[in-house]
Amino acid sequence: MKKWLKLSLLSLLLAGCSTQMKTPELPTLPNHSRLLEIQFGGVGTSSITSQILQVGGTASIHKQGMTEASGLSFSYQGAETFTSKDGLTRYIQVHYEVTNTSGQTYHNLGFLPVVVSDTDGDSSNNATTSTIAGTPFKHVKHYDGTTAPDSTAQGLTVTYAKRFNTEANALQNLTTTSTYRSGLDVTGFEVTDPTGLEVTEVKNQGWKFQNSLASGASALMTFSVSFPIPADKKLAPFSFSLMVAYTEGIPDADFYGNDLTVDPTRGNKHPDIVLDSSGAPIVVWDESPHGTHADVLVKRWNGHTWEQLGGVVGFTNWSSYTDPAIAINGADLPVVTYTEGSTTFVKQWNGTSWVQLGGALTTDNQVYWQDVAINSQDQVLVAYEEGRDGFHTYVKQWDGTSWTMLGGSLRVNASGFSTDNAIAIGPDDRPVVAFLELVSGQSYNLYSKQWNGSTWVQLGGALDVTLSNPINELDVAVDGQNRPVVTWVENVVGQSNNVYVKRWTGTAWEQLGAALDVSLTANPDYPTVKINTQDQPVVVFVEDGVIYSKTWNGTGWVQGSTPYSFGTGGADMPAFALDGDTPIVTWVENNKTYVKR
Repeated sequence: MKKWLKLSLLSLLLAGCSTQMKTPELPTLPNHSRLLEIQFGGVGTSSITSQILQVGGTASIHKQGMTEASGLSFSYQGAETFTSKDGLTRYIQVHYEVTNTSGQTYHNLGFLPVVVSDTDGDSSNNATTSTIAGTPFKHVKHYDGTTAPDSTAQGLTVTYAKRFNTEANALQNLTTTSTYRSGLDVTGFEVTDPTGLEVTEVKNQGWKFQNSLASGASALMTFSVSFPIPADKKLAPFSFSLMVAYTEGIPDADFYGNDLTVDPTRGNKHPDIVLDSSGAPIVVWDESPHGTHADVLVKRWNGHTWEQLGGVVGFTNWSSYTDPAIAINGADLPVVTYTEGSTTFVKQWNGTSWVQLGGALTTDNQVYWQDVAINSQDQVLVAYEEGRDGFHTYVKQWDGTSWTMLGGSLRVNASGFSTDNAIAIGPDDRPVVAFLELVSGQSYNLYSKQWNGSTWVQLGGALDVTLSNPINELDVAVDGQNRPVVTWVENVVGQSNNVYVKRWTGTAWEQLGAALDVSLTANPDYPTVKINTQDQPVVVFVEDGVIYSKTWNGTGWVQGSTPYSFGTGGADMPAFALDGDTPIVTWVENNKTYVKR
């Protein structure tokens, strides 16, 4: 479970193991998809024109720029063009209102560029013209109407839509109901060939709607293209056509559907994730308009889309720090803990609704930074920080009817106070807690304690690599040999952050390799740790807006082959679960929550 430090609250406001690997199941692709020609004209001027033609059939053109294609209609809404700050690249984008006329709901509806070739060499029988030089573009012309060379078509690139941020004086990716995606899974994607031609390639990139499109509903789709601006502006493309095919059921490679956001006008924070016994992810996060309350929400992947479990789990005063955490019991019922106001609550899903377990963990003092774990007896344990005689870490266990305190405060120093914690339970059912403690006039130090059935036993001394370095985020797991494994961020004063991992040997803390950072000059954050089927730790963390995973192989850290990022903004706040040895990662990016394996 990922925890968020009190010390970084201001910046944040601004800014389970499965026995069987299960890949996301998505709707069966239609046998064929439809082919469209998107025409761009007046490129680089203030009078941009565009229309969409259906290829292989007669598209009826209606007033107000409406084009009818099979199952969809397109209404032209306008266009923009931008140049990059260095003046070397032009972006052109056209907007269409797309209406579903099919009589059924479309899921994962997308538009992919395609290469169309005249494979028989007989142009007399072609329903349309082929695209140029292995690209999805054709009819590329200069301002004077002359045909541009093939190299101009090869310089055209499908890309993200852009907007100009006046405050930042820079172009930024435009977030609408549709977005550009790369790395799409086009396996089994079939396009009906136009007469006399053949679709020889479907590109694994294009534009997708972020939400399902119900019958009769409309949503905005933006098609965007960029190209390098030549020194001689007369040689720039003035008009061109882009060939695309559209169909539903286009999954992103390794993504679980689209984002989980319930209300796209609100920001997302603090996701956490578990897997049920089938390997399906269940995610909790909080969602809020800026400056007001936060709703704690939970969704479960049902095989092809995200379904919300009940309504709002908790209606939380945004002046407090919600930071929900999730665990799952042996009956596949998730349990969520969260802060409401200044008190921590725990709720369990009973299959139809959220049921509160007892009352608040405490009603006398402020409570923050909770984490949750469930033992083999399905007993729920919560670690939290309570403002009792200073701030200290405590653990309570649900006995079926009430909350029972396990021992007292976990404090190490009588004069210290703690913040941030994580809890994990090993095969022996003994909970282990990692936490930070501040001694007056010094920095936070990282400690860990284990419950022996009657008291909390400290495991060695402080885990810090350098005791004077500030410690931030932390997480803990327990391997199959009941050895706690702790990861954290340590700031080298005057330099960058580093992510470290140590494992308890039974008598001392052993550091596993050097810092996990991908770049030692970057600032990694939010490390989380789990144990794989080889009984080795896996750590996921974010670095410069991209999320990475690394696995300990016994002698060193091996980086996973797939970074995790949606590409619309800096990825942040990762959490993950393991499906076998495969990380299933959730994170926040551009105020939306995503999940990817």
